[in-house]
Amino acid sequence: MLCGRVPNPLTVGSPLDNLLKELQEATNSISPELAPLHRRLVQLKVQLGTLATRTTWDASDIHRIQEELREIEGKRVDGKFTDAENNIVRGQAAVIGLLEDCYDDCHNLLATKERVPRALEDVFERLQLIKTDLERLVLTQRWTLRETDLWQYEIQLNEISTLRKNGKFVDQDGNVEEGQVRISFVLVISERSSFFLLGGAIERSIANLFFPSSSSPFIRRYSTLCFTSVTT
Repeated sequence: MLCGRVPNPLTVGSPLDNLLKELQEATNSISPELAPLHRRLVQLKVQLGTLATRTTWDASDIHRIQEELREIEGKRVDGKFTDAENNIVRGQAAVIGLLEDCYDDCHNLLATKERVPRALEDVFERLQLIKTDLERLVLTQRWTLRETDLWQYEIQLNEISTLRKNGKFVDQDGNVEEGQVRISFVLVISERSSFFLLGGAIERSIANLFFPSSSSPFIRRYSTLCFTSVTT
């Protein structure tokens, strides 16, 4: 029996290859002073991912990680990580972004302990589907998406968001439903993923407007900078 050739997931230009390059660039941009913090945050991120795969876990495990995250947060000076001479060091975006991701994971895991109100179960299930779709797009199609590809998600998220009053979901009688941490968190994560994808799609649209025949990342980035300077 003849078998088809298995595609190499690391083929140049593939989503996995692009993601790997981004990770390598992020790691290379981190200063020696920040490297230990970055490694520790990666370890904490892995620990959180492991906990998320378990059917049962203790909240004290999350609280311990949160405490360490706060210790790392306390090393920042005016929001920045510095060296012994108080000079701002390279790699701020990568380390701070990872720190915020760990905070989000802690929040997300703790939120799963909370029961979603019966009146909001349908909305929560709908949000979970949207979140899953957007996270898949971030990993597999973030370099090729167009703005129009995201409209359906933007419309759905806006519809769900309008169900809230003063930031809280309410029932048909206008009463605030208890236990909203979990559903609110999934909504925020979904909106963040959508915003991230939309930003990339807009950048590509601008690049194609100036250089429609070019696929060079440098040219796309340069055209974006040109557009920004013209419109500001």
